[in-house]
Amino acid sequence: MIQGRGKRARSEERKKPASFGRFFALLRKKQILETLGAFIAGGWLILEVVHWILVDHYHFPEGSIDITLVLIIGALLGTLVWKWFGSTGKRLGNVRIEVLLVPLIILATIAIAAILGADIAGLQAPRMIILIVAGCLAVAWIIFKSLQWAIRSPVTGAGNAAARGDRPPEPREEKNEEHGWKESIVVLPFRNMSADPEQEYFCEGLAEEIINALTKIQELRVVARTSAFFFKGKDTDIRDIGRALNVKTVLEGSVRKSGSRLRITAQLISVDDGFHLWSDRFDRELSDIFIIQDEITLAVVANLKLKLLKEETAAVTKRYTKNLAAYNLSLKGRYFADTLVKNNFETAISYFIQAIAEDPDYGAAYAGIAKCYSLMGFFHHLPAIEAFPKAREAALKALNIDENLSEAHSALGLVHMYYDWDWIGAESAFRKALKLNPNSDSIITEYAEFLMIQGKIEEGFLEAKRSLDLNPLSLSANLNVGFFHLRTGQPEKAKEQLEKALEINPGHPLAVWLIGQTMILGSKYEEGLREIEKAVVLSQNNTMILAGLGWAYAVAGKEKEARQVLKDLDEKARREYPRPYLHAKIYCALGEKENALDWLEKAFKYHDVSIVTLASDETLAGLRAEPRFMEILKKMQLR
Repeated sequence: MIQGRGKRARSEERKKPASFGRFFALLRKKQILETLGAFIAGGWLILEVVHWILVDHYHFPEGSIDITLVLIIGALLGTLVWKWFGSTGKRLGNVRIEVLLVPLIILATIAIAAILGADIAGLQAPRMIILIVAGCLAVAWIIFKSLQWAIRSPVTGAGNAAARGDRPPEPREEKNEEHGWKESIVVLPFRNMSADPEQEYFCEGLAEEIINALTKIQELRVVARTSAFFFKGKDTDIRDIGRALNVKTVLEGSVRKSGSRLRITAQLISVDDGFHLWSDRFDRELSDIFIIQDEITLAVVANLKLKLLKEETAAVTKRYTKNLAAYNLSLKGRYFADTLVKNNFETAISYFIQAIAEDPDYGAAYAGIAKCYSLMGFFHHLPAIEAFPKAREAALKALNIDENLSEAHSALGLVHMYYDWDWIGAESAFRKALKLNPNSDSIITEYAEFLMIQGKIEEGFLEAKRSLDLNPLSLSANLNVGFFHLRTGQPEKAKEQLEKALEINPGHPLAVWLIGQTMILGSKYEEGLREIEKAVVLSQNNTMILAGLGWAYAVAGKEKEARQVLKDLDEKARREYPRPYLHAKIYCALGEKENALDWLEKAFKYHDVSIVTLASDETLAGLRAEPRFMEILKKMQLR
């Protein structure tokens, strides 16, 4: 026992120097020692000036030295508290400790200095008045911060937002440490102050360019575009937005464009207290837009005290074209592409083509075309055999110009995944894209889908959750996490997540359909069918949701209704691009294995994008022992 205590004592002795070393390093990191040194040197110099010049030469009262010393000590204490707590982010509730303490230190310093001044003047009554006033102000400040703490609590804060008639979604849990994020920010769409409403594309494009630059910083959590733009046009308090998105800072601004002149304002705001950490106004020529973007981005980095790696600095300030006309056309292209609507994809591609005509070496414009075609293939706006080869061609042209375009790599990854079934090539493309742009929620989502297809469900689910952390108000991110729960046989968890998606976009047919599917999987057939039937109406007979209804009818034993859906799908196939995989699911649920396999072979032939889920699709589990099924898996290299 004694020997054991001796070992512990020696161990503790060894730990002390290391502990002191860490403490000393912490003092250096927070610049405490430098601050002390500066105040000692500067304070001594100020005291000498007061002593030898003001007191000795100009005959100020000797008490002036005491007042000066009190002010120096107060300033020192306030500065040390701010430096010590300011970088930790520690709070009492939602109130930062330094924001609470520093004003109290200033108040106490002023009160003591005032009392000393009153003593010098020979006044006694003011001493009590000063103490009472200082005490009242201190109590008032503490009460104010306590109320602020209470008001910002989730229940009360949400209630206030609701009272304004603009209730933001409930706060989402933040995973900063888990993902290595040290700071967090949301970039709101810049307000259009121009007379021309068509300049919206420019304002949104400016915000999106800043978002895209900041996402390349590993240690910074940047809320994705969908969630950032969720609050556009809504009179929502900055602190409510910050709380809903779980970020520490908000960047907002405005743009006034008149001819070739620009006036851009930008403000970086702390969510905790609403204080402006930085603000600036840029009155420049339109040709200076690239410089302005860099200045705003680097100002954010500097004020968040982020230390960039060499490659991060290069990525953040990288310019993809020097041609202003090409840049402007590219912004228009992205504005339309972000809607994910078929006709708008076509409009976006036309703008990207015009941008390339202005600047043939504009790799980012080729990447935009590649992403448009790959998404048109994914959403069945074009047949896969038409969309994905065009996406590949544009992506390779983009990478030939600039091999560091993350969007081009991710578009190529989609081609490899959904069309080539080249899993090694897909993984390589997605990994390159993520290395270049580690916090892009769209690339993370695509990689999550890849992992799920490969049977790496847990890894894929973690990536899907990371995408949701970056884009908490995104309908698709919430649906994706719900879909993962469905794939892993957890219908109740899926339903819970899908209901969160409905909070964001009430009545959205995809969410309603998937909720109905969770009920079907839980054997609640009548309830599930009602939900899916409602989703079909809401979606105006969307092919995928209609097929989902056919599958649900078959599972619920309503054969007649299921066969009617098959007829409806056949009719739609005459007007739209065929979706043979959907037929296969319904036939499998009806127990008609040969018909189901016939349709799966058609899906293989036409590269129906849904066939990539073949190995993990539980609705087709009844076919897994069939030789024709296994042959398809073998051809797709999914076995």
